[in-house]
Amino acid sequence: MDKHFSKKDQAAILKRGLSIEKVSQQLRQLKEGIPPIHVERACTLKDGIQVIEEVEKQARNYERWSSKAKVVKFIPASGAGSRLFQPWYDLYNGLLEAQTASREHEAHLLMRLLPYLPFYKPLCDLLTGYTLDELIEQKAYTFILKKLLFKEGLGLGVLPKALVPFHAYKNKVRTALEEHLVEGAYTGVGKGDLVYLHLTILKEHTQAVEAHIQQVEATYAKAFYVKYVIHLAYQAAYTDTIVADESGVPFRTKTGELLFRPGGHGTLLDELNSISADMIFIKNIDNVARDSSMKSHSLHQKALASYLLQVRETIFQYLRVLPSLHRKEQLDPIIAFLKNTLCCLLPEAVLQGDFASLKTTIFNKLNRPIRVCGMVINRGVREGGGPFWVKQADGSLALQIVESTQLDLTEKRQKQIYQSATYFNPVNIVCCTQDYQGKKFDLKKFQNEQAGIITYKSIEGKKVKVLEYPGLWNGAMYDWNTIFVEMPLFTFNPVKEVTDLYDPPYTLEEIVI
Repeated sequence: MDKHFSKKDQAAILKRGLSIEKVSQQLRQLKEGIPPIHVERACTLKDGIQVIEEVEKQARNYERWSSKAKVVKFIPASGAGSRLFQPWYDLYNGLLEAQTASREHEAHLLMRLLPYLPFYKPLCDLLTGYTLDELIEQKAYTFILKKLLFKEGLGLGVLPKALVPFHAYKNKVRTALEEHLVEGAYTGVGKGDLVYLHLTILKEHTQAVEAHIQQVEATYAKAFYVKYVIHLAYQAAYTDTIVADESGVPFRTKTGELLFRPGGHGTLLDELNSISADMIFIKNIDNVARDSSMKSHSLHQKALASYLLQVRETIFQYLRVLPSLHRKEQLDPIIAFLKNTLCCLLPEAVLQGDFASLKTTIFNKLNRPIRVCGMVINRGVREGGGPFWVKQADGSLALQIVESTQLDLTEKRQKQIYQSATYFNPVNIVCCTQDYQGKKFDLKKFQNEQAGIITYKSIEGKKVKVLEYPGLWNGAMYDWNTIFVEMPLFTFNPVKEVTDLYDPPYTLEEIVI
C-alpha cells in the first residue's frame, strides 16, 4: 500500500475505477521520468513510405469488399472550440483592458476576414438594428467578438469542435460533424448501406451533440441513401492520471483532495478496443474535406483501405501456412514480406537462430493488429508527429509515429533526425483489429505503457507534473503492424486555429493586407 495514500485517498481512487497499484505506478513514472524514444532515422519515400499504384482500381476493390462488411469511422471529437478561438479570446480581453492602436488594428483585420469565414451569415442574422459594416465603422469590436464567442451570440467559444461551423456553401453551413456524416457516406458505407460513426466526446457536450445529430441525421441519410448508426462515447474516469508536484509527491487541492486529470488521447484505446468491426477508419474531428474535393479525397481513402485488405490477406495466408513449414528456407518469402512490406527488420541473431524460435518470432510478428497510415509532405510543421524508424525492445527495427515530446531533442543526433523528417502524420489511419481466425485482438496487449509523456502545468499558482498515456497512434499502437503510405496533400484539411476556416475567393494576404 502506497505511503502517500490515506484511507480517504484510497476510497477516492477506487471510486474513480482506478487501483492503488495503478496510481502508485503513475507516481513512480512522474518521479522517475519516462525514457525518451530513440529514433534511428526519418522515413522517406521507399524507405518506410510506400506509394499506392492504380488508385481508382484499388478504390473499386474496396467498394466491392465493403458492401459485405462492417466499417466504422472512429472520430476523436472531444476538442473544444475554446482552443480554436483562443486568439479571439485574447483579442477580446486585450480590447477590454485597453483600446490600443495595435489591438484596434488587429481587430480591424479580423473584421475584414469575417465575410470569408463560415459563420459570417449566422453572425449577420444576429445583428438586429445594425449591419456588420456599421458596427465595424463604429469600432464596436468587443460587441462583435461577444456575439461570436459567448452564449448570448453564436457561442463559438463554448461549442465542442464537432459543432463549430466548418464550411459555408451556397445555401448551407455545415459543422465539422456534418462533414464527417458526408465523408462517412462517401467512404464508410458497409453492409446494408449502414454508416457507423463512433465519436468520443466530453460528457458535458452530450445534450448539444445529440440535439445536433437529431436535427441533421435524417437529411444526410436521405441525401446519400444510407442509414447512420452513431455511437457517442466518453473518456472514462478510470483513465485519469494523478497530478504530482515537481518532486513526484501527489499534488493536493486547497481542501486536501488528490487531483486527477484526463490522461490524454491515448486513453481512447479503451474505446477503440470496444469496437467490433471488419475495418476501422480513424480521423480527427477537425480534419475533413469540403464538397469540392470530397470525391477525390474519398478515392484515396478507399485506396488506402484496399491496400490494407491486400496486406491483411497476405498476412493471413502466411499465418495459416506457417505451422506446416519445416525447413528454414521456406521462411525466406515471409521474412522478405516482413522486411519489404511491413518494414519489420528482424535482428541478425534471430535470423541466424534455430528454426523453431525463428518461426515463433515470425508468427508473433505477423499475428498483430494492422494499420495503414496516410502520410503527407511536411509543410514546415515541426511540433506534430511524423514517421520514423525505431529500434524495438527485441532489437528489431520497425515503423512508429513519433511526437517531438517523446524525443530528447537536447541530444544533437536525435534533433537532426527529427528536423530531417519530410513527412507529417495527419492522423489518417485505417486498421483491422481482428486476427486470421476472425477473433478480435485485445488491443491493450500491443501498447507500450512506457511511451507516455510528462508535461508541466500551473495549478493554483504551483508548478505540477501531469502524466499522459501513450498517444493513441503512438505508444498505444506501438506493437501493431504498421505501414506508411504517401497521400496527396489535399487529403489533409486541418483546422487548428480559426484562420484555417478561411474560404477564399482571394488569398489570405489579399484580404488582410
